[in-house]
Formats: sequence, structure tokens, C-alpha cells
Amino acid sequence: MSRQTFTKRSRLTTAAEYEWVFAKPIRLHSKELVMLARINKPFPRLGLAFSKKKIPRAVDRNRVKRIVREQFRLTQTTLPSVDMIVMPKAGTRNAKNTSIIASFHALCEQLKQKLGNQVEQSQRSSFTLPPQI
Repeated sequence: MSRQTFTKRSRLTTAAEYEWVFAKPIRLHSKELVMLARINKPFPRLGLAFSKKKIPRAVDRNRVKRIVREQFRLTQTTLPSVDMIVMPKAGTRNAKNTSIIASFHALCEQLKQKLGNQVEQSQRSSFTLPPQI
């Protein structure tokens, strides 16, 4: 049985790590959430960027962050090796927990599909002829 913890190594912790993802992200969105992701090795990491403008009440912000962290913790073994930042959309504070969970899982599936396509394209484009002897 694998350990499903949310350790410090599973988080984006510094401003430089956030800036790196914001610089050239893969952008995905669902009804309640926006995800920015960037390929990184060797394991997935999560960052949260929640503003008072999108979710004014702290209790609502904390609820949504708690749900996203918990879903990341439970699914991190199935996620590709990316740094991801999750941000709320304006209507998220009124969303039910099940809706937020479904949005996060939908974003993860979109990410897997998008990265799968990128890997296939990069493998095709990285084909080189062997050197001439």
C-alpha cells in the first residue's frame, strides 16, 4: 500500500517555483478551477494561488483549498510529473464539494491527455538518423 501523504516535497514553496510555472504553463480550465502546469521531474507538485478577489471569505477559500489538497494527495500517484498551480474561478465559493472534486479530476484527466499528445509529438519529432560511418 502506497503512502498518500502531502509532504513538503509535494508542494511548490518558493516564489521562484511559482514564477517558473507561470512563465510557460499548460493552461487548463473547468467550471470551477483553472490549472497551470509545467513538466517537471521526478514527481508531481502542487501550488495553490487563491485570491480574495475570487473568493472573498477566508472560510470559503480554506474549504476549497482543503478539497484541492486532499484530491491531489489521493491522486498524486496517478498524476504525471508536473508542477501545477490551481486557482479558483469567481463562482467557486458557491460550488458544492462534489463539484469541486469533479472539476479537479476533470483537469487532471485533461492534463494527462494533453501531456500524452505532447509526448507522442516530441517522440516523433525527436527521431534522428543514426550517424554515418
